[in-house]
Amino acid sequence: MNDLEGRVAVVTGAGAGLGRAMAGAFGGAGMRVVLADVRADAVAAAVDELAATGVECVGATVDVRDAAAVDELAEGVMTRFGRVDLVCNNAGVSIPGRQWELTDGDWDHVIGVCLWGVIHGVRAFVPRILAGGNGGHVVNVASMSGLLTSAGLGPYTAAKHGVIGLSKGLRAELASRGVGVTVVCPGMVQTSIAEHMREYAEATGASERQLASIERTAEGMEATGIPADDAAALVLRAVQGNVFWVLPNGGEHLASVQADFDELLGSALY
Repeated sequence: MNDLEGRVAVVTGAGAGLGRAMAGAFGGAGMRVVLADVRADAVAAAVDELAATGVECVGATVDVRDAAAVDELAEGVMTRFGRVDLVCNNAGVSIPGRQWELTDGDWDHVIGVCLWGVIHGVRAFVPRILAGGNGGHVVNVASMSGLLTSAGLGPYTAAKHGVIGLSKGLRAELASRGVGVTVVCPGMVQTSIAEHMREYAEATGASERQLASIERTAEGMEATGIPADDAAALVLRAVQGNVFWVLPNGGEHLASVQADFDELLGSALY
């Protein structure tokens, strides 16, 4: 989609961080933008900020774990704008901990937002994009945790690996339909995910180990995370150029990705 002027974009998890930055990037390119987030106050502030720059935008409070709510969001977009051209499935959460010690609720929460949220977004918006007959694009935000693994992030890693597999399949399914797909795999980005982790931890009585892990994550994002606007600019370029992979943190993780594939090819039994 080279010419984005007047087209309509929907971004989930748009109340802060990367979602808010991508909404700004799409709006800056001339798109009309729908910002969705589970936090009503955050999405309202984001809409006010974006509208002040002259972008036509609206907000919606949506829990992406709820299929009916996401479908209602899509219907609302069609009612308001009569079209949808881009959906950016960005909402994400994480809960640290050893896989065997995390509760069913922990797993449900992370998988529900990070994987089912993307599934619901695809099912609600792709049929409407196709029905418009104007082409379009799907952006699914995964993570470097979708390509690599680290201890203590089992649900998040499983969900983000799922988003990459889903996105690869979606690209194959849409290749002949004029709709592009991009999967975004950020490393450390300056977002508010650590704040969400703290809120969940406090609400569920997390262990001291979990709280310490959250603080390390927050410190790492502050110290080494790239600005969300920089990542969003790359996503915009990918949409305009129909590029599938976006690695916002540059090549810093490529050696580790290569090592994983080298292990597969060099030591697997077959």
